[in-house]
Order: sequence, then C-alpha cells, then structure tokens
Amino acid sequence: FRKEGQIQVALKYLVKCAERNSEAMLLLGHAYKHGGWGLKWDEMVGPFWWKRSSEAGNAAAMALFSQLLRY
Repeated sequence: FRKEGQIQVALKYLVKCAERNSEAMLLLGHAYKHGGWGLKWDEMVGPFWWKRSSEAGNAAAMALFSQLLRY
C-alpha cells in the first residue's frame, strides 16, 4: 500500500526522466491525457508529451499522435 506523498515523488522523477526518455514521455502523456497519478486531466498537455515522444522515435507514441491528427 502507498505511503502518503509517494505518487508526487514518483511523478517528480517521471517528469525528470521525460526530459530525455521517450518511454517516460509517453507515460507522462497518458497520465495527463487521462488524469492519472493524481494529475489534473489536460486535453492539451498529454498530446504534447506524445508528440515529443514520437519525435524521439517512440513507435507507440507515433501511433497515438498520428491518430490524434486524423480527427
């Protein structure tokens, strides 16, 4: 079971990892897009991270971001 504040600490490290890691960028995009890990749901910030991840070469992010561009 989680201790108080662990999600905030994990999120802080995920953001730090997302500066250089395309998988972390993808996960952070999911968290913002779907309001996970205590983050406020944000329709624009999630796709921003997916775009950055796809630009870094992440195939899953490329698929997600291309679907957004279709609609």
